[in-house]
Amino acid sequence: MTPIPNSKRQTEKKKPIRLTLSPSARTQIETQLVGDNSDLDVKSISELLEKIGQKEIALSKVDGDESISLLDVSIYKRLALLVAEPAAVFTSSLAFIERIMQKLGIESTEGVISTVMKRSICVLFDVGYTFPDNFINNPSAFLRWLSFCLVLDMTKQKGTEDFQKQSIKQEAINLKDFTKKINPSLKYMQVASRSHKMEAFKMKAIDGFTVSQILQLFKNQEKGFIEEKIHQRIKEGWSLFRGVWNSGSINESDVNHLPDLSTDFQSDLEKYVDLMNHEITDISIWSDKLEILLLKAAYNPFLDLMINEIDYYSSSKDEQLLKFKSICLGIEDSLHKMLSIQQDKLDEKMILVQDREALSKIVHDMIEADTHGCKIKIKPLLSWGHYPLMIIASELEKIGSLSQFNEIPRIQELIETCLISSDWNCDR
Repeated sequence: MTPIPNSKRQTEKKKPIRLTLSPSARTQIETQLVGDNSDLDVKSISELLEKIGQKEIALSKVDGDESISLLDVSIYKRLALLVAEPAAVFTSSLAFIERIMQKLGIESTEGVISTVMKRSICVLFDVGYTFPDNFINNPSAFLRWLSFCLVLDMTKQKGTEDFQKQSIKQEAINLKDFTKKINPSLKYMQVASRSHKMEAFKMKAIDGFTVSQILQLFKNQEKGFIEEKIHQRIKEGWSLFRGVWNSGSINESDVNHLPDLSTDFQSDLEKYVDLMNHEITDISIWSDKLEILLLKAAYNPFLDLMINEIDYYSSSKDEQLLKFKSICLGIEDSLHKMLSIQQDKLDEKMILVQDREALSKIVHDMIEADTHGCKIKIKPLLSWGHYPLMIIASELEKIGSLSQFNEIPRIQELIETCLISSDWNCDR
């Protein structure tokens, strides 16, 4: 970062903006780039940004500095934004981990929850870094699924009898009360998305657009947003939405003139709540059913929204939220260093890689090391076609065991869905 002499500042009226920084980043900037310790002659972060924008200070990338190049990695930027405030979705992910741990008899301390989430983040980074062309539209949903896989592996290592003896009895999730509380806000969202924050959130979580599609639509409407800003708007909109429905500020009478939302997702929510509420009698059947729902949410933004809000609703006591906030801050502070180490390891291993198969093996080996031997299936992270195939396999198994030959048209429909998937190819 170098001052540029003889630059003439443009005469423009300044406008306030909201700036979000992690505590470590702010400390680094204030101690090294502004004030008396800086050679840049700037007194504040605002003045520093103004001079960069006016090209009075030039930014340059130091060759070989991996800590800087990491900031350009797409999956890193997505993960860093996910854990930064406002961390509504990340809080839901931590609540899910705590509930699953308690259900399976695993001690759900801050340290253990943090370890599970950090390992899940490393797995997602490994895949996103080595296969950057693969589409991970919903990293939070995949983190939830990965966390579930890790906790399940911890349970299997302990043994079935241990989890049945140590499982903590939990307060049941009341889906009827939750639905009654959130539905007015969901209906209101259909007409209330006036701000960019709420508009971007609605387009992603309710309408089902991808971030790339939202970006293109905004460009067509001459709204000057870059991809990172879209992600930030979605986060802020999600946080606002949660505050609205949780406060109960919108009543059913305020929105009874609006059309009802589709109930296609309702059966999946009922299955999810049922799996989270009831005692586990067969861990294999229970885990298979829950895994299918978690992966479905990774490809269905609205189902993911509802599961996130259910997880928050079931774990929103003050002491739990303080616990999750502490975990979140700890992960945010350590994220850059943790993923820089991952990047260095991957770069070293990728130097002599020969083909896609060899690269896949590198990722598998890294994941096994990161998770201390847990066999994580990375297919769901690499292919949109994987989820339909899971459903097909499940349905074929039912047909084989129950002779339900009348279900053949349903299987054919699912196969067609799989084959027309845009990411489908034979080696996946």
